[in-house]
Amino acid sequence: MVLDLLALNLLHGLVAVAWVVGVAQVAAPLSASTLARLWQLGLGLPVLVLALHGLGLLPPAQLQLFRVQHLTQALRDLHPAGQLILGLLPLGSAALFGVQELWPLWRRRSGPLHAPELDDPRLHAALARLQPRLVAAGLQRRPLVLHALDTAAPVAAIQGLWMPRLVVSRGLLDRLDDQELDATLAHELAHLESGGNRTLAVIWVLRAVQATSPTALVAFRLLCEQRELACDAWATRVTGDAAALASALLKVQRQPVLAPPGRVARAREVVLQRADVAATRVRVRALLDAPQRTPAADAWLWLGALALGGLLWTIA
Repeated sequence: MVLDLLALNLLHGLVAVAWVVGVAQVAAPLSASTLARLWQLGLGLPVLVLALHGLGLLPPAQLQLFRVQHLTQALRDLHPAGQLILGLLPLGSAALFGVQELWPLWRRRSGPLHAPELDDPRLHAALARLQPRLVAAGLQRRPLVLHALDTAAPVAAIQGLWMPRLVVSRGLLDRLDDQELDATLAHELAHLESGGNRTLAVIWVLRAVQATSPTALVAFRLLCEQRELACDAWATRVTGDAAALASALLKVQRQPVLAPPGRVARAREVVLQRADVAATRVRVRALLDAPQRTPAADAWLWLGALALGGLLWTIA
């Protein structure tokens, strides 16, 4: 039974990833916001369809493209060495989930986001400058608590599920000029407009329940990347200054530090620095080189959800 569920989730994930990639290629060019919502479908619909199957709420499909029993029986018929090799795939995916998601979440409990709070007039002035731009863009800023954090680490984030707070560290304030600060705040407000931490929590849970699926890992990573690009594009539409946000990203890019003691610690620092440089390069190029695109209408995304959901329904 467990093997059937794991195999079914893997098949659904493969189909979902292939479907999103196919739609992105056929309908290109798409905005980052549209791509992010497509990857949300790719991450979430395999879980939804599997849950509906398990609860008996989906009728049997008239046409089944593939039966999971064929796959699981083939796995059982494999040589034990082959079963061991294939078994490393979900184990490796679960290990990556622990390293990439659980461990950073655990470390954040005592990170810079928990530094003492300050009341900084420069933050309130920046938010006041953004207000007429938000109104001009047809957006209404929600009531928001704004605080500075007494830490040298460069941090800007939305905190809280139900009563969101926007926090910016003293270290970040010291690095950015007014235009860069406005663009950074607009980026964080974009996260709030797209659902804030409540949406992020749902995405994280969808990833957690598919911790053994390598396709969920791919969908989650691409979703996170497109969400950041979408918030960058939203901030640019509000401020009209893509260069300011690009400059802010370059200023807060992870800087090389003295090599920590221990071979593993040094290797980890090198990997983190390279990953940060690569991610920043993608975002800066999208801001400065890629044209701004209009997000797809909700109706098209609902049609896409029905199409992908129907396709997954035929695999059981």
